[in-house]
Amino acid sequence: MHFIKSRMPTSTISLQGVVWPRSADGSHSLDDHSVVSFYNREANITMENLNSFCRTHGTTPQSVCFTTWSIVLLHMTGQSDVSIDVESYSASTPENRSGCETFNIRLKSTTTPLELISQYEFPETSAPVGTGNNQPSLSSVQDRHMFKMIKDAEVFQHELDSFASSSPDYVSYVHMFTKPDTATLGVFWRNGLQDVEEITNIFDHIYDFVLYQPDASIQSMGSPTLRQLELLPTEPEADQGFNIPDLIRLTSSTFPSRTAVHAWDGDLSYQELQTTSDRWAKASLSLGLTAGDRVIHAFEQSQYAVVAWLAILKPGCTSVPIDVPTPTERLKTIIDSTTCKAAICDTTGSSHLGHTSLRLLTPSELDESGKEDNIEVEEVNPSSNAVIIFTSGSTGQPKGVVQTHNAIASRLVMVAKALGLDEECRFLQFAPHCFDVSIGEIFGTLVAGGCLCIPAPAKKLIDIAKNIDKMEITHAILTPTVAKMLSTDQVPSLQSLSVGGEPCSSKLRETWSPHLQFNVLYGATEGGVWDTIKRVRPDDDFSVLSIGFPIGSRVWIVHPDDWTLLSPIGVPGEICIQGPEIAGGYFGDNEKTQEAFKLNPPWLTTEEGRFPSHSQIFRTGDRGLVMEDGSLRIFGRIDRQIKINGQRRVRVIGLSYYF
Repeated sequence: MHFIKSRMPTSTISLQGVVWPRSADGSHSLDDHSVVSFYNREANITMENLNSFCRTHGTTPQSVCFTTWSIVLLHMTGQSDVSIDVESYSASTPENRSGCETFNIRLKSTTTPLELISQYEFPETSAPVGTGNNQPSLSSVQDRHMFKMIKDAEVFQHELDSFASSSPDYVSYVHMFTKPDTATLGVFWRNGLQDVEEITNIFDHIYDFVLYQPDASIQSMGSPTLRQLELLPTEPEADQGFNIPDLIRLTSSTFPSRTAVHAWDGDLSYQELQTTSDRWAKASLSLGLTAGDRVIHAFEQSQYAVVAWLAILKPGCTSVPIDVPTPTERLKTIIDSTTCKAAICDTTGSSHLGHTSLRLLTPSELDESGKEDNIEVEEVNPSSNAVIIFTSGSTGQPKGVVQTHNAIASRLVMVAKALGLDEECRFLQFAPHCFDVSIGEIFGTLVAGGCLCIPAPAKKLIDIAKNIDKMEITHAILTPTVAKMLSTDQVPSLQSLSVGGEPCSSKLRETWSPHLQFNVLYGATEGGVWDTIKRVRPDDDFSVLSIGFPIGSRVWIVHPDDWTLLSPIGVPGEICIQGPEIAGGYFGDNEKTQEAFKLNPPWLTTEEGRFPSHSQIFRTGDRGLVMEDGSLRIFGRIDRQIKINGQRRVRVIGLSYYF
């Protein structure tokens, strides 16, 4: 074991131990404890004030400092249940050896410091040099912590030296040396993702809270660190103030003769796309639809599926895209919950919806009815609903995510810029219409003036390499599972490949990054589909599976059990999204909306973090952390959900039913 030590009063050292096993893809996991950091400095403790507090409340300095460290661990581990071993020395202990007592602590946001102090009393460590016991009290301790308070300077130094030689396998190992006037804090932390100096600063912040507001709840102390605000110093991108048809109309006026859609069943220029969708929009109004109506979109992937999207949006209706086919029970839930009365559908969609009470509007009927010129299509309000995308939800019950025109328009502009889309791009339309990714594929391409390439749906997966080559596709977004089916020599036209929806392995990054622009995308339907991007370069450290930086929005990490608290840098928590692209909630479900969408988190209303607009955040339920450079990592779900094909979330507990 290599140990670099400094005896300076304030020092940071690094302890390199045995490298823990990596995950199957070769990357370091969140629990990679191969690096131990140490920081030693004077704590912000005045013994006179501490002793006065103890006399007032009938407690001991040890209990006060132990309580402080317990709350530090609440923030630094993202866990409400922590186990701390406290080593104590007693002259009556056989052979003058110290004993070790384990405290299992459950911290609630409503708990007060005084309540914790009253529960835990323990002796100080003041064993003679050479008699300390640095061994863990239990055999499995990778999530355990050690805390010691020492009054003897020689013992304190011996403890630090002893740790260097034995390196007991704790996540944290804290030594506090109390002197007549002050105290010195020595913190070992077995995780290279966290700044150990910042941990000592958090200790000082919480200690002050414990001493001067002992009756206040832990929640009321707020976030002990606002460094995330420093790493994300700018306001989220401003609202675009557009509706989707206006954005496409602007592109069409610039490139009227360019090909907007190149599909297996034919091509459409931008002018033809505008003319046909205008005709269908007028037809839908003449056939009884009005602004605000929810309309089922039931098409196989084709040129006319794109026309249908615009035809629904132009008169101010809300598109509800579905799979063709969709399971009967799911279809009934979608129709009933949105109170849809009509559907625009192709032949396949019409056959699938024939048993419902929906009014079915087909391309031929819309073409015929849209010839009337006396129908006015009014301007669409950017704040009106554009799309309702149904996700499976945490219980498997479909939830309709409502996206407004303004939210989608804001996201389209930012994502198109992040992916480098322009009028020369030829984008693969691969995702089914019922998946949120299709919105970015279709409208992101059209906003940029590019060409949307749509292969025949029947063999789009089997022939994916052939289709990319034949259609000369330059840009694609795929799941890592699908991307693995391709080799670099099969797709010479491809200039940019982005993957998302599933974890991206280091091998996939290493394979593609030397040959084209390879991006890793992360996002949630409720957060505007794609919220972060990592541009992977050949010289990157592929063992660090970063999801990159926010795309125009802000991404926060909060305590997994309390969204009002920001997590410190390097500490895992729940990923939250903030920005104009946030969804409007779940259609017809205020209870679930209020659970997932939160207004005015306290860390956004502090003087350092005041942002008067876009003060709503969406809680993704995903577990991640912020790195020192402001980039993000993700470690899966906080709950017990998994994803299938990068799209549908399923609770593991329910899989046995389906099998």
